[in-house]
Formats: sequence, C-alpha cells, structure tokens
Amino acid sequence: MILELYYNSIIRQHFLEKFISSTSKSAHVGNFLRVLLSGSFQRKPKYLLYLYSNLYGIELLSQQRPLLTKAKKSIAGFSLKQNSINGFKSTLRKDYMYLFLYRYSHIALPRLKDFIGHSHSLISGASLNVGHSSLLMFPEIDMQYDLFKDSIGFNLSIQTSCKTKHQTLFLLRHLQIPVIF
Repeated sequence: MILELYYNSIIRQHFLEKFISSTSKSAHVGNFLRVLLSGSFQRKPKYLLYLYSNLYGIELLSQQRPLLTKAKKSIAGFSLKQNSINGFKSTLRKDYMYLFLYRYSHIALPRLKDFIGHSHSLISGASLNVGHSSLLMFPEIDMQYDLFKDSIGFNLSIQTSCKTKHQTLFLLRHLQIPVIF
C-alpha cells in the first residue's frame, strides 16, 4: 500500500544513512514486524450484544476476526471461571499492518482532542505500547455510535525489529506517529 511503498523507498534510505556506517559489514535496517490489538473485558460480558459489539469494532479496525482469549484457571477474587471469555487479540502483519498504521497515524490521532503526542516513555526497546480508552477515535466506528457507545478500550503494540530505542523513535517519527519528550 501507500505506507509500505513510502517505507521501502524513503524511510529505509534515511535509516541506512543515519544508523549504518559505510565501514560496517552488517546492515540491519529496522522495520515493522507486527501490530497487536488487544483488550480485556472489565466486567463479565453477560450480554452477548456487549461482547459482539466490541468484537465487531475490533474486526472493523483490523479487517480480520479477533482471537478470543479465555481464562486458564478460576480465580475467586476476580469472580473468574475457567475457560470463560475475558478478552481478545488481533495480530496484524504485512498489508493489514501498514493499512492500520496509516489510518491510525493520519486519521485517528488527529481526531483526538488535545492530543500532542505519545510520551517517549511508552517505547520499551523495540516497541511502542499505547492504551486507548475508546474505539470511537476511528471514523468507521464513530459513524455507528449507537452500537459502540459502551465500547471498551484497547491496547496497541507496534513492534519493530530495531535494536535500540533511538532507532524505534526514528521509525515512528518518519511514519508520522507523534512522539514527544
């Protein structure tokens, strides 16, 4: 897609110029590995409409069906039963990943009120981990507000193959994902 072509033609060249010296034998260029969308239900989904509306929202964003996560064992303090559904996850790679990153950085983030940028402390090594409280930041979800007004938040993890935090910052900034210090 557009973002993948931009990465291959421009960002890779800038990365090579900045981080790879002419005397080094190995030229490891950092790239994007995967984007992971995940979330958990804070309360037990008693109503199937609540469960299905949130899963449908993630399916609209990722363009693939999310994987349901189940509890491995019972925990009485959390009133959690074994094999009960307690969350979801969806891993995006290749074309879906670049399409989602484009929509996230160019459409969804500018719609957030008073948003300046992600804190650089959210970057741990080679990944950016961000939590959002609502799915309504995306226009395809916002158009169907009645269905998603009780939607849950989601966690977003953008994972790269960079070796340092500085290289990860470089990739994210060239992708126009705002990161502030």
